[in-house]
Amino acid sequence: MNLNFNRLYTYLAISLSLLIPVSGRFAFGIVILLFFNLSVILTVLTIHGIWKFQFEYLTFSLVAFEIIAFTLLFRQIIVIVCPIIAMSCGFAFFIAAAASVMIPMFFTESSTPLKEDLLLQLKSSLLISLFCLVFFLFRDIIGFGTVTLPVWQDILVLKIPYLYDHLNMLSFIGTIPGVLLIIGILLSIFIKFYGKGKS
Repeated sequence: MNLNFNRLYTYLAISLSLLIPVSGRFAFGIVILLFFNLSVILTVLTIHGIWKFQFEYLTFSLVAFEIIAFTLLFRQIIVIVCPIIAMSCGFAFFIAAAASVMIPMFFTESSTPLKEDLLLQLKSSLLISLFCLVFFLFRDIIGFGTVTLPVWQDILVLKIPYLYDHLNMLSFIGTIPGVLLIIGILLSIFIKFYGKGKS
């Protein structure tokens, strides 16, 4: 089994930055991950534009300007569309923005054509998003006994009858320490099995 641990740890760091600052609600996760993937696309386009016009010495400044501007714009749109999520995830948008820059900045190469690079970076961001989305759903169901979805200017809360009434003791899973505990367990299991596979 050949695995690039540098890439794995980068994915883990990005996943943690997306999961920790956000409440354990599936609705919040959907919005944050939508923003994350759009930010990755925009950053890849910006970097290739910088290379095309040979402004490499301005890369960090232009990428920072682009990502801050897009974060403010997206957050203002969410304030209109779903103010509850905007209020709950305010600072998390900026953390997700910083996380979105890590993929193209670390793994984009100037020799790779734009289309190929965009698909490659999107593959990485969607893989991270899938993991995080499952995690958000798990936290919502087990931690709160609900499934939440973003709707116009609100969130839709679908209560799972038995779980909602009987899993109050597991609400710890929906908290930040709960996230760290679960990810720590999963990472330990993965490393253990990977070590066995190599021996």
